[in-house]
Amino acid sequence: MRGLLGVVSSFSAQIFLMIMILSLASIGPEKVKVKIVADPRFSGNVHEVVVEGEFGRLCCITENTSTPENPKTSFLASLSALRMLKKLLKRYT
Repeated sequence: MRGLLGVVSSFSAQIFLMIMILSLASIGPEKVKVKIVADPRFSGNVHEVVVEGEFGRLCCITENTSTPENPKTSFLASLSALRMLKKLLKRYT
C-alpha cells in the first residue's frame, strides 16, 4: 500500500474523489494508506474500505455494476442521484 498523496494523480476522478472523502473524514490524507487493484476480467467495480484503530477493525465492501448506457458510470451512484433529485423535487413542489 502507498500513501494517499502518492497515488491520487494516477487514477480516475471517481477513485480520487472516494479516496479524498474518506481521508478527510478520517485521519487525513497524509496518513491514509491506499491499495488499488485493477482486473480487466471483472466487469463491475468493488470498493472495499478497511478501517483499523484502537476500537478494532471495520470492513465495508460495495460491489457495483455500471449503467447500461455508460460503462464508466456506477449504477448505484446514478440511483443515488435520482433519489436525491426526487427528494428535492418533493420538498419544493
